[in-house]
Amino acid sequence: MTPLILDVPCLHRIHSGIPKGVHKIHTSIGMSIELDDLLSRLEQLNSVAEKQNLDKKSVFVTFDDGWIDSLLLREKLRNFQYLQPVLFLTLNQLKGYKKMLPLPRLYAWCKKQSIDINQIESIGLSRMEMKCIPEHRQHEILDRKGIPNFDSSLETIQPDMIPELLNDGWKIGSHSHDHCDLRIQNSDDLFNGLKEALELTVKIGGMPWLAWPEGRWNMEMHKIAEKVGFEIQFGLLDEPHETPPDGMIMRKIWS
Repeated sequence: MTPLILDVPCLHRIHSGIPKGVHKIHTSIGMSIELDDLLSRLEQLNSVAEKQNLDKKSVFVTFDDGWIDSLLLREKLRNFQYLQPVLFLTLNQLKGYKKMLPLPRLYAWCKKQSIDINQIESIGLSRMEMKCIPEHRQHEILDRKGIPNFDSSLETIQPDMIPELLNDGWKIGSHSHDHCDLRIQNSDDLFNGLKEALELTVKIGGMPWLAWPEGRWNMEMHKIAEKVGFEIQFGLLDEPHETPPDGMIMRKIWS
């Protein structure tokens, strides 16, 4: 029998019941999944892995951006012997930076102002264009628009939570040094930024694993990340991509 190809889930936010507040926006753009639905899908994934006689903890379940909702699964994941949770955090998140990433900052403001996220072009902003701008410049654009930043410490996983997650069997990886489409960076900046991100990730007990922001990468970037010392890299099937080389795992966004 030909083995089934297993999804490697990429998760962002998780909601239980009807999403509230800014969580509604995350759900509307496919960045959140309902808890009971997620648990059902994870149970199926674990069952398939068991039937294929895979090694325990060999199927990655990945979480990007460090949302605190990830911990809704913490206890449940202990029951799935074949699933290995992996949390990808940015360099700033590992440093304890308590402000939101640019796009979540925008979404939080839109919710407070009752602005439809699909209408932000009316205020001169584009989600797709912002993703192609360095993170600090995204913040500068929002600053000029008078959009405040928000304390993310209650909504995202903080560095002091990491030791407990590691003790619970979670793996920590890097979500890079700059949360944007890194294809815009020159080779030297990319190398130096990834090097700093890797060093801190390993220092806190994490793995030399890299999830490319927005799931966007190319072969030159892959080689640079390998040179830096990342042993596994993660992309996204949902994004246009080249044929994945060895050491590249392509994930599927679950929502």
